[in-house]
Amino acid sequence: STATVEREAAAAAQAGLAYVEVSQTLGRLVALRPGAAWFDTDGVHPGRDLTLLQAVLLYWQILGTLPAAEPVFVSAPIYGVQSGLTERLRAANAPAPQPRTRRAISFSAKAVRELLDSLPADR
Repeated sequence: STATVEREAAAAAQAGLAYVEVSQTLGRLVALRPGAAWFDTDGVHPGRDLTLLQAVLLYWQILGTLPAAEPVFVSAPIYGVQSGLTERLRAANAPAPQPRTRRAISFSAKAVRELLDSLPADR
């Protein structure tokens, strides 16, 4: 909701942090592209398209411009809902707790273009 976004933005400002709004953008995109994989099969955690949206919004926040519509490949553990992670602090380069953890994720240039074309013009 708008009130939640305002409170989150205020908390970020108070902490001296940049705020990256996702929820209202996601709401507009879900209505615009209802068939996209916004959420995981559990209906709560981010799906592929929401993961890409978050990455694009972070890119925009950090670099001040949207990324090019090019393929994206991330080589890192891609934790699912049942990740095996606990609250215990671990080294960043530690192996994933579960051997079936995906080790990379990729998005085609077409997927990136479709998302970029769906964002408001003021981005």
